[in-house]
Amino acid sequence: MQVKIIGAGLAGCEAALWLADRGVQVELYEQKPAKYSPAHKSAGFAELICSNSLKAERPDSASGLLKIEMKMMGSHLLDAAETARVAAESYVTNWLKAY
Repeated sequence: MQVKIIGAGLAGCEAALWLADRGVQVELYEQKPAKYSPAHKSAGFAELICSNSLKAERPDSASGLLKIEMKMMGSHLLDAAETARVAAESYVTNWLKAY
C-alpha cells in the first residue's frame, strides 16, 4: 500500500511517521520551497520554530491537552521537540549576555 500525504506540518509528518512505522510506503508533499506562507522560515518539514509552536504544558489548556494526546499516540515529533528543547528564559538570558 502507498499513501500520499499533502502537507508536511505537524499533522502530516506525524501521520507519515505513524504509517511508515506500520510498513506503509508514504509520499509526503509540502508547498515549500516553491511557496511560503508568512509563518514559514525554512524549507524543511514540520517547522516548529519555538516554544510558541506547542505552547503550554498545562493539561487544562488546548496545547497541553494536545501534547498529552500526542504522547499517548507515540508521537515521534514531540519526543524530538522535548529532547532538543531549550527553555526560553535561558535562551534569552544567554543571548543578552552575549551582547
